[in-house]
Amino acid sequence: MPDSLLTEKLHVSHIGYESQRIPLDILENTSSNIYLSSRIVPLQEVIFRLVNPRKIVKEALEARDLLYLDKPSYFTSFYREGIERKKDLLKLTEAVFKVYKQSYTRSASADQVKLLKMRKITNNAVKDSLVLKMKAGVEASLMLDLMKNIPDYLEINDKNIYDYTKIDMTEIDSRMAHVISFEQRKGITEPYLKGKLYIDAENSALLSAELEVHPSYIGKAEELFVEKRGKNVKIHPQQIVYSVSYKELDGKYYMNHVRGDLHFKMKGKGQLFFNPMHIFFEMVTCKVDTDNVIPFPREERLPVKKIFSEENFSYDNNFWGDFNVILPEENINKNLSRITSKIEESESKAL
Repeated sequence: MPDSLLTEKLHVSHIGYESQRIPLDILENTSSNIYLSSRIVPLQEVIFRLVNPRKIVKEALEARDLLYLDKPSYFTSFYREGIERKKDLLKLTEAVFKVYKQSYTRSASADQVKLLKMRKITNNAVKDSLVLKMKAGVEASLMLDLMKNIPDYLEINDKNIYDYTKIDMTEIDSRMAHVISFEQRKGITEPYLKGKLYIDAENSALLSAELEVHPSYIGKAEELFVEKRGKNVKIHPQQIVYSVSYKELDGKYYMNHVRGDLHFKMKGKGQLFFNPMHIFFEMVTCKVDTDNVIPFPREERLPVKKIFSEENFSYDNNFWGDFNVILPEENINKNLSRITSKIEESESKAL
């Protein structure tokens, strides 16, 4: 041993034995046998169960009437949609909605939307004749409430065309959840959705979902997402993804956040290369009210099937004046407290 190490200690360890720290000076100029005492290490009990992913999905749907809002409610929601080319934000439309949400047990009844605040931002520094207009982003946000508008991949029956796999367990909001992946069966070549469902392991609530138009067949979905385009413009979808999440309030779950990201490549007449384009829409619930809820008068309802960015509105500078833009890549949930406080401030002034 070099003299510089004689004041140090040697750490000896082995799995299943007690570790020892031995002063190095006792090993100077001699050889020694070092013995470790055995140590019993108890292991946590492991239980293996045969998991049927189709059964887990079926139980999630069966739990809907018990777990989700069973009477009409008002959701105060922040909504935004926009278009990016490469990293340039071309257009952004933001709004505050009041949503009349029907009971989840009356899914055949459509939700209603009332526009409270709205603004549009256009990047005048970017001049481009290639213009996309998104088809019904507000309606798409409402339809992504999967537990109200039941999609075919949540209905387990003889007509179901999907394969399901239990791939993991994870934790969401301190709740353990099954992760179930689903995908259309081989031989089916239409552009259906695939994705992952996160289902509470204890009460079977659907906590969140990640969805994607099947990448192998996305070329067949070209006309499904764009309402208007520039003249002589060619558009090819590259990736279409959605996400939806739910929150619990007083023992009942409600749709908390939805987002859609639609990626295209696009070029106009005379252009040699395609440009990447990104359309997005997003809605987050800021407030839920369940008292004195009635439908909106017909004249106050927003037509959700129309192109929202073309909606007429009155700009409220008192509301938007110091409200900074939340960029597309920013997590809107991290800004939720700021959005909610702004809405509450506006409501208190109105009173």
